[in-house]
Amino acid sequence: MTRILSVQSEVSYGFVGNSAVVFALRRIGVDVWPVNTVQFSNHTGYPSWRGPRLTPIDEAEIVRGLDELGILGQLDGVLTGYLSGPSMGRQIMAAVQLVKRRRPTALYCCDPVLGDDETGFYAAPGTLELFREQALPLAQVITPNRFELAALTNLPTSSLEEILIAADTLLDAGPSTVVVTSVPSLRPSQGAGHDDRIAMVAVQRDGAWQVSTPRLPGEFSGGPAT
Repeated sequence: MTRILSVQSEVSYGFVGNSAVVFALRRIGVDVWPVNTVQFSNHTGYPSWRGPRLTPIDEAEIVRGLDELGILGQLDGVLTGYLSGPSMGRQIMAAVQLVKRRRPTALYCCDPVLGDDETGFYAAPGTLELFREQALPLAQVITPNRFELAALTNLPTSSLEEILIAADTLLDAGPSTVVVTSVPSLRPSQGAGHDDRIAMVAVQRDGAWQVSTPRLPGEFSGGPAT
C-alpha cells in the first residue's frame, strides 16, 4: 500500500486541503497520514472564518511523534499544500528532509499555494520566496495553477507556448514533473480566453501532455455549491 504524509489545511465546512485529499486518496487505496497546518471553520475564500493556525512547533512535535514510532521510513511520499506562512514552510521543509533521510526514495509533491487569477495573491508575505528557494529544489513534483506558475517564474503564461516555457524553467529548479492546473484548454498559438473547457498540463523533460474537461458554471470557495 502506498503511504503518504499530507501536510495541508483542514476545514470543518467544505472540501479543501486535507478535508478533500484524505478521503479521495483513501478511496483509491492510499494510506494517508494527515498533518494539518490550520483547523478552520471554512475556506478563507468566504467572507469570514474562524479557527486556529498550528504553530511550527506544533508541526514539529507531530512529525517528531511519528519519527519516534519509527514509521517515517515507511512513507512513499510527502504532499504539501497551504503552508500558512514562511515560518511554517521552513518547518515543513525540514519535515520533508527528515522523511527523505528515513526513506531516500520518498517523493515530494508540492502544491505551491499562493493565489489565483480571480483573487491575486493570498499567501503570507515571504511564502513565494520560500517556495522558490527551498521547496523547488526538494520537490520531484510541483503542481502550480497558471497564476502560481507565473509568480514562481516571473514569466507570462497566457498561451500554451508560454506555459511550456515557464514549466521548463521550474524543471531547471529541481522538480522532474510540473503539473499546471486551471489552464484554459489551449492549442499552440492560442492565447487565453477559451472558457468552455479547463485543462491540466503536465510537463517533463521528454514531453508535455494536456488533459481538458468541460468547464462548469459557478464559483466555488472550497465548499459545496449553493
